[in-house]
Amino acid sequence: MSSQTEQNSIYIWQRHILRIVRLPFMLIVLSMNAGITNAEDSGQINRESISKYPGAKEAYPREMWKPPSLANQPNPMFISQEEQSRRETYQYTCDNPKERADADSCQQRRSADAAEQGLKLNHQQLWVGVIGAAVSGLALLATAWAAYATSLAARSAERSAQISEQSMRQTQRAYVTIQEIKYDVIPAAPKGASGCRIDVYWKNSGPSPAMNVIHAVNAGAFTSEDGPWSVEFRQTYAPSEPHTILAGASFHSNPRLFSQQHLIAASKSKADLYIWGWLEYDDVFIESKRHRIQFCDRIIVYGKPEFGEILLQFTLAGGYNKLYDLDNV
Repeated sequence: MSSQTEQNSIYIWQRHILRIVRLPFMLIVLSMNAGITNAEDSGQINRESISKYPGAKEAYPREMWKPPSLANQPNPMFISQEEQSRRETYQYTCDNPKERADADSCQQRRSADAAEQGLKLNHQQLWVGVIGAAVSGLALLATAWAAYATSLAARSAERSAQISEQSMRQTQRAYVTIQEIKYDVIPAAPKGASGCRIDVYWKNSGPSPAMNVIHAVNAGAFTSEDGPWSVEFRQTYAPSEPHTILAGASFHSNPRLFSQQHLIAASKSKADLYIWGWLEYDDVFIESKRHRIQFCDRIIVYGKPEFGEILLQFTLAGGYNKLYDLDNV
């Protein structure tokens, strides 16, 4: 979903850039067309004049049939007093000039007017081009900002989707932990006790099943200078077969036994009793890491085991009690 959003934003950005780049070219083409039209209009006036007065064709060379150059034309904005008085003294009409000189003057006036209009049009077109370029620059900046904002929005949406997915995985996955550790005294006839039995209960407290579950529980007696960490959680018993634990379900591992001699030695601080183990499982989410929980408890013996009076207390031992993913070992 995030990759499709980024592709859409890039496509929109490209379309805006193409529109902005085309605008100055369109303005330039319109300006060129307007200039060509003005030139043709000026040429048309000369041709009409010459066709109206056949004698002008022989009197003037062919080069003078073309529209006069702007460099040779007087500035229509400045009129001398002599020219002004001449115009006031003699007013001729260009609709039907009587003399060849009048026709030539009319043609020059028409050319000057056409040149002046062309200059005004070119000036307007220049300002239109400048304004168009400025607008194009502002539009380009706006488009770049819009593309940047769209990219930020896409990244934010992608990050939000990742956070939502991670949150859903954490709240909906399976969580298998130790529910409790129980022990039962094994009686001996006619009185006393021959030992005790210890059971470890596991429970899936998550809302989804735990799959491919395997586990192992071990127990042993060690001297005060030794412990289960010295054998790096050596497995006294083989792991169980893979199975599934449903949401909210619990089960217990195979029981572990301590003899009366072990209990008596532990009560007199001549030995340390430990029970430890681990459990691994997968959750229901695809590409999820495999989870592992491990524990290690020291068993403190109270009472008089030789007379059947046994009281056990389980305390955490060392840093071997933890929950982690196998890739983070």
